[in-house]
Amino acid sequence: MKVAINNLSVGLHDIDLGDFEAADIELKEPELYPNPIHVCVMIDKFDKAYRFKITVETDALFHCDRCLENYVYRFKETIEQLYEVGQGTIGIDEEVQVLAENEQEVDLNPQLQEAFLLHRPLKMLCREDCRGLCPRCGINLNTSRCDCLRHDIDPRLEKLKSLLN
Repeated sequence: MKVAINNLSVGLHDIDLGDFEAADIELKEPELYPNPIHVCVMIDKFDKAYRFKITVETDALFHCDRCLENYVYRFKETIEQLYEVGQGTIGIDEEVQVLAENEQEVDLNPQLQEAFLLHRPLKMLCREDCRGLCPRCGINLNTSRCDCLRHDIDPRLEKLKSLLN
């Protein structure tokens, strides 16, 4: 996904890029993002530099780590990136991407891919109080109750029970 920068005047520019598919952005796991991905960009042009503020939102389809059910997660993130044309006034910095003097457009795919990778939840839970699966019978404890005994102790930890008495 590329944004033309050659005709932008100095100042703020709000651009609604619209909806895209995960394949358009070349995401690593496109099956997690079956819904359209909406992208908006605010570009602040000053001198020979551009500050991009990229907002991306979609509904992701994840699997809960506790109960293994599918659930919809509202993914909305805003990322910022500085671009500089040639050797401008900002100087060399790992946070600034340098563009060639004759650059006509900026490719946003690397920043979007990074946003989807870094801002994905580490622990995927359908809800904060998810009860998960019964370790004995495997029933989803969020939707049903089971009659399994909950007082079973792992045989490897049996000796620790004597410390409680």
